Amino acid sequence: FSRRVPPAQRICAQRSVQFIGRGSSAVLQLAPEIEDACRVPYGFDICCCVRSQASTEMASPLQVVLLLAVALMLVSGPAVTARMLPHRESKPFAGCGDPPAPNRTSLPQYLVIGDSISLGYTPHLVPHINKTFEVQHIHINGGNSARGTNCLTHWLGENHWDFISFNFGLHDIAHDAEQLTLKQYATNMLNITERLNATGAKLLWVDTTPVPNVTVSPGRFDSDVVEFNAAAATIMAKFEIATDDLYGWVETKCGAHYTSCAGIQLPKNVHYTPAGYDYLVESLLTSIHALFPPML
Repeated sequence: FSRRVPPAQRICAQRSVQFIGRGSSAVLQLAPEIEDACRVPYGFDICCCVRSQASTEMASPLQVVLLLAVALMLVSGPAVTARMLPHRESKPFAGCGDPPAPNRTSLPQYLVIGDSISLGYTPHLVPHINKTFEVQHIHINGGNSARGTNCLTHWLGENHWDFISFNFGLHDIAHDAEQLTLKQYATNMLNITERLNATGAKLLWVDTTPVPNVTVSPGRFDSDVVEFNAAAATIMAKFEIATDDLYGWVETKCGAHYTSCAGIQLPKNVHYTPAGYDYLVESLLTSIHALFPPML
């Protein structure tokens, strides 16, 4: 499996190699900076391999030469052929929140991936399905799709998931530091969807909900929601993944191009009232029932 070493990891390797001792008692050690490179999702786990072999053992001259050759390959930048080892982390990735909790029951496991909208509706959803699923939301606001690509391995953890619903969008269109182009969003969503599909879990894509046609903070525009949902729809069709059309569901209640939706959505806001989250759950339950008809 051939991959090019990212510059940050070349720097890490370059700064981390040092010799302790002389002659046959020389030990090749890797400084603590390499810990960070080894925790990067899809990072070169060969770093961890080199570190584990070299950290405490007394190396023969031949071993030193071989280990140094590996380090030089990491620094030099040409394509390196290496067996990618399963990623193991010793602490959470920065900015990804806590890893999933261990399963507490033998019920099918359901993971919710999303932002503050899904954080809002999940407590309203759980009472309807807690005899059918053990439900966990990722332990953080999922933010934009760039965070999703970086944190997905961490969010999945080592748990077995039977069902995963997921959404990204509102943070991608926000006019702030998280804003991404439509092309960047589509690239990230393809990456995320491929990786989720590989888990074997049943998947449900949840469309991004509408933005009222008034000034909101940070700035967002409903026309962007429509474009980003369309990009996601193309990817979901490719993988034959079911979609919960929360966008259309909200418009059914609030009308097209609405400016306010009393009792459902907070004024000049993308978030919902408790009644609004209950309303979103109605649509989600319909989609979940369609995916798991014998269970609900």
